[in-house]
Amino acid sequence: MNTFFKRAALSIGMLVMLSVTTSGQFYHVSEDHPNHKIVHTNPLEGLKSEEATIRFDSAYILGELKESKSEIPLMKALREDADQSVRIVAALSLIKLGKPIGVNLVKRVAELTDCPKTCSVLNKFYESYNRHRDLPNRELSDFQIASMIYDK
Repeated sequence: MNTFFKRAALSIGMLVMLSVTTSGQFYHVSEDHPNHKIVHTNPLEGLKSEEATIRFDSAYILGELKESKSEIPLMKALREDADQSVRIVAALSLIKLGKPIGVNLVKRVAELTDCPKTCSVLNKFYESYNRHRDLPNRELSDFQIASMIYDK
């Protein structure tokens, strides 16, 4: 019986330690070096990184966290980032945030972009938002968003 309590206490302690060390952190695993992990503790700072993969991960995480302070940096990434994939995921995160200024920027950038693929994806994000904004649960699931992108 005594060993049961020791194991239970150890398990609870490890769970607490694991949750404390992982809160606010996310990892990027390099495709070139799968054993190499880069730990990020602040996705807002990650948007300023030199590496596009880190900016991509940061923009995605900010949309998942629905961080209200991230709207302006995501809007900047949507307008100015050199990497199209970062711009697209920034648009997705702005749609997930659901604030009118960010959603309208997604629509505006879709109208003004030169890239047909980006235009198509951003328009689908905006259309999906419009279709689902009147539902009681205004959050779009990843499956709803994916279905909008791949609908023909």
